[in-house]
Amino acid sequence: MLTNMCSVHGTTKAEANTARRYRLCPTPAQAETLTGWGHTCRALYNIALEQRQYFWEQRGRTLRGVEQCRFLTEARSEMDWISDLPAQSGQQVLANLDRAYDNWWNPEHPAEEPTFHKRRAHLSIPFPGQAIESASFPGSGPWCACRSSVGSASA
Repeated sequence: MLTNMCSVHGTTKAEANTARRYRLCPTPAQAETLTGWGHTCRALYNIALEQRQYFWEQRGRTLRGVEQCRFLTEARSEMDWISDLPAQSGQQVLANLDRAYDNWWNPEHPAEEPTFHKRRAHLSIPFPGQAIESASFPGSGPWCACRSSVGSASA
């Protein structure tokens, strides 16, 4: 039974920031949507990384996720394949890239320079805590439901 769910009132900050993994059993249509979102997350990460490298090489300044979120908002209105991805997931991709750069710049952290993500079978879609509701029902084990903000990928 999941005892420290973020949706339960009175959780501590440490509990709210705990990462969780859920195994979903999507329908074929949902699996296709999730696969598309995974490839969109990878492409968004690679585009954001290329944009940061360009800004550094051409303009001599760094670009952070906050600035790139403005570009992402604009791109969502112009490109359907990006607008299909939940907005929070796109923002989390940019936050993950920020963290990769922070780790690389930190001399006490062993991280190397962020690299482009290759197309592969293992895809990842970040869902911040407010985008996922989790619950447990007696005898059914863990169960995960995506809120309406993430579209049709509920399990």
